[in-house]
Amino acid sequence: MKLRTLALLSLAAVSLAACGPGKDKPHMGKGEVPGAPAQVGETFNGVGVVAQEKWPVLTIDTEAVPAAGLAAGRHDFRVFADVVAEAPGDPGARVAFTFRKDAAGGYQLTSLKAR
Repeated sequence: MKLRTLALLSLAAVSLAACGPGKDKPHMGKGEVPGAPAQVGETFNGVGVVAQEKWPVLTIDTEAVPAAGLAAGRHDFRVFADVVAEAPGDPGARVAFTFRKDAAGGYQLTSLKAR
């Protein structure tokens, strides 16, 4: 009986140790949102007018950014809470922004401010 109780307690301890955020998922407190990923790769500067905000995507009518291969026109940018926290995101707002290309070929905003 004691051996069985010890085995069950050991199993329970191992099971509880397996719970938690794990190595890949840092613990986040209540109400926290993930921030932008670490800055990796080249960033580019652009200007434009916010066309639409549909979280987590901000659509901006941009001027051309030849260095990034970005033609003038309407483009979608993935945004993160820390980037848009105090930035103008309302449609019609004129903005200056910094962005980078992501691994999937899309764009991620790294900064956004009124122009």
